[in-house]
Amino acid sequence: MRSKIVFNLFFSLAFVSASPLFAQTVTVNSGTTYQTISGFGAASVWDSSSTLSSLAVTLWHDDSASAPANQVNGQVGLSINRILIDESGNSNWGTEAAAATLALAQNPNMRIFGTSWSPPAKWKNNNNTSGNNTGNDSGNPGSNSNQMNHSNWAAYATYQTAWATAMKNTYHFTPYALSVQNEPDYDTSYQSCLWSASDFDSYIKSNLGPTLAAAGFNPIIMMPESFADNLNLSATTMGDSAAATFVRCIGMHLYGGGPSTIPASYSTTAGHTVESWETEISDFSTPDSSMTSGLKYANQIHNCIVDHNFNAYCYWWILNLNNDNEGLYGPSNSTTPTKRLFCEGNFSKFIRPGFVRIGCTEVPSAGVSVSAYYSSSTNKVVVVAINNNGSASNVNVNFGGLTVTTVYPWITDSSRNLVQQTSVAVSGGAFSYSLPSQSVVSFVASTTGGTPVPTATFTPTPTPVVQSTWRVNAGGPAYTDSMGNTWVADVNYSGGSTVASGGTITGTNDSTLYDTQRYGSSFSYSFSVPAGNYQVTLKFAETY
Repeated sequence: MRSKIVFNLFFSLAFVSASPLFAQTVTVNSGTTYQTISGFGAASVWDSSSTLSSLAVTLWHDDSASAPANQVNGQVGLSINRILIDESGNSNWGTEAAAATLALAQNPNMRIFGTSWSPPAKWKNNNNTSGNNTGNDSGNPGSNSNQMNHSNWAAYATYQTAWATAMKNTYHFTPYALSVQNEPDYDTSYQSCLWSASDFDSYIKSNLGPTLAAAGFNPIIMMPESFADNLNLSATTMGDSAAATFVRCIGMHLYGGGPSTIPASYSTTAGHTVESWETEISDFSTPDSSMTSGLKYANQIHNCIVDHNFNAYCYWWILNLNNDNEGLYGPSNSTTPTKRLFCEGNFSKFIRPGFVRIGCTEVPSAGVSVSAYYSSSTNKVVVVAINNNGSASNVNVNFGGLTVTTVYPWITDSSRNLVQQTSVAVSGGAFSYSLPSQSVVSFVASTTGGTPVPTATFTPTPTPVVQSTWRVNAGGPAYTDSMGNTWVADVNYSGGSTVASGGTITGTNDSTLYDTQRYGSSFSYSFSVPAGNYQVTLKFAETY
């Protein structure tokens, strides 16, 4: 966040036509998969919890477990909340944690992350939490005094770890991420601190990472939250395996640049998947709560998620304390919702953490952008279409690899705020729809199966063979594969093969295989289950 900005990087597109555009085909392909979504959210930093309490249901309530026809209009279901790591000590940490508590009451699976705006003044070169207001330093602070004394890094690591511990033990939630510093490349007149790329690497590797890990938090670190999405600030850390191992997310702001796609090498060096999060963006122009602003940010979400493989997107403020467009509500601390809130809700309400972005025709016609998401655990598919045109645009949607019978459209436009429309029948795997002018439409559906995903393997405990029949966990407890799916398999050698959940086991049942098995070797069977349609390999040794 900053008080003034001169950049304007994102634009809403408007196309004017006298009649609906010709229908174009959108092909949804569940066999092509991209990143896993971590969620959508905003920041409650400095917002009053008493004011937020009246908005909690609209903001955070999660009704995604309901059937698509039973979800509630106007509830946006944000799944991420950003709070401040207060630099004035743990006596004030509860003020920020109060908003997290409100969110968690609506959704116990909310992902809460904290960001430091400044270390305590006593550990900085200028002995002040505020900066010198010199603006963008491109990640090269030089002799600017708005920096930490390196001799205080160990103490600061203890301080930040104490915050994470307090959130867990006192406020009863484990932070999803801890961000080292808000906008380390922007020197402000309010709370701030400048960091270089080498500072991040040394601090995370030798101080914060080990201290957090010793307290049971690893990986949890987010960095660098550059105001200009400057990947140079993360490159040194993410090129150093001793530091990268502690990093969970690369956080980015889009005020002065971006969005940028993080290199695949970040995850390779870290030894685990490193997520890419957009963690703050807004604008400081004349207040605009209309669809013009709503579409601007809907297109930006699409750009981040679809074109740059981000895992998460967060707007800046929930409640805007200023007279501009910094909030999802507002301006000036007003609880009046903006179209930005509901346009983000077209994503956040339905695309829950764990959904995977799948193949989809991105631009079926001029002014229309489309993306698709699928969850094998909930058997739901979501298609989000943005129509920037000044007239209706027709689309034909064709599902590949998914069995869908009915879709439920949800519309945000000039007159509707995330409102469900009459359901649409899917015939032959396809349906047609007229997207209203300047709208965001989410098509939500239950599905009975998807294209198989890569094979998962697990080893169940065998039970003794009785005569010529062998069984795996027959009547016993379920076991869980490496993809988190629970199965109970019941294999019958002599009389055909079945799976308790209704799939069919395929393999070669012949005497050679049987003879091999009786001497203790192992073999594999693959089976495909319609609900989720996973291919799973069972591996076990026979016992006599």
